Amino acid sequence: MRSTGHRLWLLYPTTPTFGFGFYTAANNRAGAALDVLSRFDSAADAAYPNWPVRYPGPGQTGLPTTGNPITLAWRYFGPTPIAGTISLTDGSGNAIPFTATTALPVGHKGIEIRPMQNLPPNARIDVSVSGSYDGQPFSYAWSFTTGN
Repeated sequence: MRSTGHRLWLLYPTTPTFGFGFYTAANNRAGAALDVLSRFDSAADAAYPNWPVRYPGPGQTGLPTTGNPITLAWRYFGPTPIAGTISLTDGSGNAIPFTATTALPVGHKGIEIRPMQNLPPNARIDVSVSGSYDGQPFSYAWSFTTGN
């Protein structure tokens, strides 16, 4: 889940099935593969009502304090969103420094918010993002909670 490119495929809502393979050779060298494209159904994207997919999700608990960017993802073959105002704070309203980009890996369309420091443990984190997608304004605000 730390890799934005992999995560966005794992959370892609119109792909119902994924394949995974793992192999260990006699010399202890290993390899793994994740098949996310065999069942990718881009035709179903237009009817999916819950874009963008957010991670962490609203109300999610026990998140690691390090290494996981916050993402909003729209359909793969859609336009790139335009980010406007973004806010990341702890439950007490203290700002958490971050970087943000819409230049996501492998052609994904969305916004990545990457905290520049570890998130506080056992804390509510509030996220607010506004901007526009496909010419329409949007505004999303949600919270998640970190663990130890």
